[in-house]
Amino acid sequence: MSRSMHIGFVINALTFGGAERVFTDDANSLSAAGYDVTCFILYGEASDSPLAVEIAPSIPVNYRRSR
Repeated sequence: MSRSMHIGFVINALTFGGAERVFTDDANSLSAAGYDVTCFILYGEASDSPLAVEIAPSIPVNYRRSR
């Protein structure tokens, strides 16, 4: 029996930076490879997250709270 692996990525904020770029690249790569990926952004909203547009539309993105 095969089961899909569920992966959650968590980051404080999705502003421009190296860690944020790795976050989006890894989430997109694993989703494209067939994993069930969800992203959690702890601070800010979609309008505060310039890299949010680079996350594949098939990946759910949850914003936890505003600053």
